[in-house]
Amino acid sequence: MGANTDLHVLLVQEVICDAGLHFDGNERWKIVYGKCEGAWRGNAICYRLHWGEAKACQQAKCIIGLDANEAFHEGNTSQYGDTGRGDTILNVLAELSFRLPPQELHKPSHFPYNQALSPRRLDYIVVKGGRLGPCKVEDLRDLARSDHEPISTTLPAGNPCKPNATTWGARRLRAPPIVQHHLHCTEPGRHTTLYERVRATAKAITEPCTGRTAPYTESPELRTARHQAYSLPPGIERRQAWKCVQKQRKQEHKAWQQSLVEQASRHNWKAMRTLDHLHKTRRWEHCLTDDPEWQRHLQEHMQGVFAKADPTATRTAIGEIHWELTKQCKHTPWRPFTESELRMATATWQPRKSTGPDLISHEALQQMLTTKTWTQSLQEIMDDILYMGQIPPEIAEGITVLLPKTAQPSTWGNTRPITLSSSILKWFAQLLLQRCRGQLTTSTLQWAAPGRQAVELIWVLRRVARLAKDWGEPTYIVKLDIRKAFDSVLQPALGEMVRDKVGGKGGHPWEARAWLGIIEARGLQVAVGDKITPVQQTNGVRQGSPDSPELFASLVGDTLDEATQAAGRAPQHPQCPINGGAFMDDTYLWSNNKLHLQSQLTHLETRLEKKGLSIHPGKTAIITNQTESTTFIIGGQEVAAKGGDTILTVLGSPVSFDNTTAAIAAEMGGRARRAFHMRKPVLCAPTPLKARLQLHDTYIRNTALWGCSTWPAHDALLRQANAIQLGQVRQMMGHRRRPTESWTEWNTRTLRLARLALQYHNVQRWSTHTLHRTWSLAGHIARGEGPTKQIALWKNMQWWRGEQKKRGGARHAKRFNPNLDPERHLATIGGDNWVEVAQDRGEWRRLSTKFVERFDTPWASGRQKAIGNLTPSHSHTPHQRKQQAATELRALRDRA
Repeated sequence: MGANTDLHVLLVQEVICDAGLHFDGNERWKIVYGKCEGAWRGNAICYRLHWGEAKACQQAKCIIGLDANEAFHEGNTSQYGDTGRGDTILNVLAELSFRLPPQELHKPSHFPYNQALSPRRLDYIVVKGGRLGPCKVEDLRDLARSDHEPISTTLPAGNPCKPNATTWGARRLRAPPIVQHHLHCTEPGRHTTLYERVRATAKAITEPCTGRTAPYTESPELRTARHQAYSLPPGIERRQAWKCVQKQRKQEHKAWQQSLVEQASRHNWKAMRTLDHLHKTRRWEHCLTDDPEWQRHLQEHMQGVFAKADPTATRTAIGEIHWELTKQCKHTPWRPFTESELRMATATWQPRKSTGPDLISHEALQQMLTTKTWTQSLQEIMDDILYMGQIPPEIAEGITVLLPKTAQPSTWGNTRPITLSSSILKWFAQLLLQRCRGQLTTSTLQWAAPGRQAVELIWVLRRVARLAKDWGEPTYIVKLDIRKAFDSVLQPALGEMVRDKVGGKGGHPWEARAWLGIIEARGLQVAVGDKITPVQQTNGVRQGSPDSPELFASLVGDTLDEATQAAGRAPQHPQCPINGGAFMDDTYLWSNNKLHLQSQLTHLETRLEKKGLSIHPGKTAIITNQTESTTFIIGGQEVAAKGGDTILTVLGSPVSFDNTTAAIAAEMGGRARRAFHMRKPVLCAPTPLKARLQLHDTYIRNTALWGCSTWPAHDALLRQANAIQLGQVRQMMGHRRRPTESWTEWNTRTLRLARLALQYHNVQRWSTHTLHRTWSLAGHIARGEGPTKQIALWKNMQWWRGEQKKRGGARHAKRFNPNLDPERHLATIGGDNWVEVAQDRGEWRRLSTKFVERFDTPWASGRQKAIGNLTPSHSHTPHQRKQQAATELRALRDRA
């Protein structure tokens, strides 16, 4: 048995579960278990392969252990059973050439817990094509707490099993001497192609990443106690010793988990990763793969998404574009990649990223760039791809894994494909983007572009809704949902865009021709469990390529530009500079006129269909500040516009015409609670508070305050943010109510302690953080040139001052709340011409302090006699304020 290093033993008994069928497992083993309604315990089966895939029974030698639940006896020439079922089992084994070796069939192996039942023999070992040592019934059932005894035998020594080779995953560099040896001593002529030499060397100088988590290890005392319990003779003493071993292991495992929590609270990221790994579910795929036809169903689903276009038409269209670009290349000089371009593209690479099937990691390529020989080899590979305009099949190959969208997906449609591509392919795509990004990202209405931020689009839509509310002008805002956007877009449409923008206007036909090789993806290799399912692809972007998001974003932006230009401008004074915007595939349209908005929708839908995209009317949302019922035609269906109090989620942030602060506060509170609950064991660990407060800012604040730079500086909203922060800090400090303490006294005392803790540890309040972000985003918008700045100048304070001087000029609606207008808050400090003031970065940075002081909520109300005024005094140094806060904190604790 010592030579068999691939031995696995699984013990399953008395499975406790709910009625029905359930699945569980890890990377290798799967378990299906369940019970009928009314049964007091369940049954389970552990397996690694389905019966039809098991090759063990087809081998010349095989050993099977089974609980037959039947008693077999020795006859004159063979064994026989007590019942017909027993004889059937023996006949099936005989057909498969299995036999029962001598194994003391007269000795019982099952000892029922019910003493009124007699012990009998139910467990056996069967063998095929080999010889075993003597089989005997052991006396070890007390160790496993079972009513069955194990059947043991001896096996002849054999060769150890080789572990399965890893074909993808994260890798790291080996020791420096090994790396230098392979980089300088490997002969180039050992492999047929240059890519194979790079691949072999990259694999030789790296190794799979291990040790990224901190697994549980048993203590020497536990191993000693287990050995002593095992060596005791059968009986009550060994049973009690074994119970003590199991109890000690549970205690150690619980202490190990608690130590992980404490280490994670002290910024030990390895411990944090281990905790995340423990809570990560890995059983979701077993329910889907339980179907015998799961691979066929997976292939049908994936091809229904990625193979909707005609493959012949797709290849013909791509070939025509390739030929047009080839003709342009004859009149354009070819420019190879320089060494500086190669190095610049690797500057943003992150370590320990998963590799594709070729096992070439970022670290290996960066290490190769340190030597002149390998630098020239890598440069030659990139130049060959650029010159030939084709991606070699071995470089284009990737592996696709599936991630669940829900905790337990019921269909393959509830999974999301993620592709691990070759590092060479991703590197080449980054080189193309590095050269041609300026020609590609020219759309006006696409915010997924260099120099822009996602929160800018949120800011634009908030301003459109705010101005419609303030001026009482009818306004409609539409959020469009594009079906399977990235996976449905036609590849020729992407090719035509690259031909026109990069090859034509951009003057880079060589780069555009090579780009077609990346765009034309023809297949996926979907890995589920230990199976690879091939899937044909005729539409959609190339999965796992860094250029795919930018290509798709540019396509959607250009389409939106064309649709809004074809629809014309809305009849509005002053006219809104833009009437649409997008971030990737999240597309939004707005207008003050119903007919104009319907025209935009029609033009956009027509142009999207030509590119293989369609709008999902059921997931499209429309809000308006009008009370009468209004419908729009989208995708051949009528979609009704909802009222002004309806919340429209824009990139995860709520936007509405009415009840703005309530919607923002509700979303902020929900995000904060969910994030805090997920990290509560770490944040509430009994460790120093300062490190946990830093973790709280990292995990909770950034989640709860997403989009806070677009919020109005409203006092109630800022107080709500601080209240959420103080409530969670109070939980982290662990202050509980005392026996004679009322709730109001406990609430006052613990909130004061939380405020003092924030001040003592110099932790920024959420209201202060929000105001800083608001001021920073406003400066970024003012200094930029684009649609966001145009919206900022539309109906701004300067325009309003001019309207006030006119007789019969524009006037606000009857219900107007100036405290909800972010521009008025900016103008309070920066003036009505705050856009011009923001051009001076130094002056704008200086004014940010005044903005925070003007609108930030006070630390305390001033009515607290026990603490006094907690507003920071600027006449003291930070060290003096810290000492004062510490003194007040100790005094408050003494009083409590």
